[in-house]
Amino acid sequence: MARDRRLLAEQAARAQHEHRGEEDPDQHDLQRRAARLRVVCPGDPRGQAVYILDKITASIAALGGSLDDVVRTRIYLANADDWEAVGRAHGRHFAQARPANTLLEVSRLVGDYLVEIDAEAELARD
Repeated sequence: MARDRRLLAEQAARAQHEHRGEEDPDQHDLQRRAARLRVVCPGDPRGQAVYILDKITASIAALGGSLDDVVRTRIYLANADDWEAVGRAHGRHFAQARPANTLLEVSRLVGDYLVEIDAEAELARD
């Protein structure tokens, strides 16, 4: 199982390399990139959701915005039974903003991830 995860992560790293039009990476480079694809909070959909939502919060803040600027989110779950734990984490982060939200069960996420979340924000231009 761990070998399968490592191979999948290496394949993802190779695909990123190819997408950028770079030379074929060596094994050391693939392993380094695959290590960055390690799953945070393995087996814990709520923990993964909190981690992702914290990253979204930090990314928007780095652009001068806040979660109040988020107008839409999409949550992708590997298992729809995880909706409540993930939904509660989402609700805590977006208690004030209340963006439009879509929750989907997908057949598979890359690696051992159970959750993926994307967010769209509208930031004012200076």
